[in-house]
Amino acid sequence: MTWLWTALVAAAGAGLASRFLPRVALEPTTRLWWSMPLAAVLGAGVGPVATSPIVAAALTAVAGLATVLAVVDLAEHRLPDILIITGLIVWVAGLLIETVATGEWARFGGVMLAGAVLFVGFFIAALLARGMLGFGDVKLSALLGMVLGWYGWLAVGRGLLFGVVLHGLAAVVVLIITRDKRADVPMGPALIAGAAAAIAISA
Repeated sequence: MTWLWTALVAAAGAGLASRFLPRVALEPTTRLWWSMPLAAVLGAGVGPVATSPIVAAALTAVAGLATVLAVVDLAEHRLPDILIITGLIVWVAGLLIETVATGEWARFGGVMLAGAVLFVGFFIAALLARGMLGFGDVKLSALLGMVLGWYGWLAVGRGLLFGVVLHGLAAVVVLIITRDKRADVPMGPALIAGAAAAIAISA
């Protein structure tokens, strides 16, 4: 029944983040309530992939925050720093507790390195893309890199590949529907979905 409590906690986390974290949504038309059912779905998938109750709790919290990030990015084309920073703090704190208990310091080091590698890679890509890749995506890549890094470098590669492919497919769909070659398709939701898929098949 792990999936049940992780689903409920993820949904509650999304609700609390939407309600209490400052500057999450700036537009009054942005509806954050539907991040809760999305968080419940994502949270339900935590149980099978969590390696311990501590990791499950940290990953569930990140899942709740990630769904709010996806909703805000779809609605406002931005990724609030407060959500990313909160996710980083929760994830690193959870893994530190887990690492102290298990002594897997090499694995923890791999998590930090994975986050750094994706951050640097996306930072360089953002500079070269000249506005086509936002710095919110760069910061999100650090969080997702650390989460994926817990499951190994294959998961990191898969998450990056899946995210890029999903974003590309979304861009094609938007182009077909709108006929607007300059349509701005947010990348955050695709990166989050790609990371979730990579963890699901890599754990």
